[in-house]
Amino acid sequence: MKMDIALGILLTTLNKEIVTAQELSSKFVISTRTVYRYVNFLDLSGVPIITKPGKNGGISIVQKFNLKNLYFTNIELLQLITLCSAITDKSLQTNLQTKLLYLLHNHI
Repeated sequence: MKMDIALGILLTTLNKEIVTAQELSSKFVISTRTVYRYVNFLDLSGVPIITKPGKNGGISIVQKFNLKNLYFTNIELLQLITLCSAITDKSLQTNLQTKLLYLLHNHI
């Protein structure tokens, strides 16, 4: 499992109210079946991710969730920031690094 895709899916779902598996599949060039594998991985990792079937369905994260709730240590946040350099989508890379740097700066 590629962590950059898992983090990308996490970031995408945090930034949108709801996203379809097809959108994520297209964005990360993976199958929809693989999208659901990543969604399951995020769920098992403690991210409160929701899947809703149907025409207006999709994938979302519980509204009150934020990355602070994952309780990263400062070292883990620095490692995640370093890991971001492996993300090929530069816009996603910059966005994720910015959010992680914010968390690091505001970490209690």
